[in-house]
Amino acid sequence: MTDRYPQKRVEWKLLIAMSKKRIRKVVELKRLLSEHGVEISSQQLGRLVSGKPQRLNMELLEGLMTVLDCSINDLIEVYEEDSKPSKEPAGTPKQKRVKSTASADTGWRDTTIPAFNVVTPIVK
Repeated sequence: MTDRYPQKRVEWKLLIAMSKKRIRKVVELKRLLSEHGVEISSQQLGRLVSGKPQRLNMELLEGLMTVLDCSINDLIEVYEEDSKPSKEPAGTPKQKRVKSTASADTGWRDTTIPAFNVVTPIVK
């Protein structure tokens, strides 16, 4: 039965679509989405940029496609479990783990996401 319907996998490519539009910060993307009537918290958007979402709101998906001037195929790639997703062109940023360094002097945390620098307040 599984031979008839091979398992499908999804690759989330928001970071690549953002880099093509030269959007380097989550706050930039949040502002653009807000201008188009899509409200989302910075924390939720940061998680969406740094990893594959479990659920995706259609309003948000439409907003992302509008702001990034792309199609759904530019954000989501579907492939069979046995095959690998297509290779991205050279120079495309690769997703890495998020690094955080806290600064005792400023009370701000500098969180680096691939191709992003997000500054968030430290909550004590």
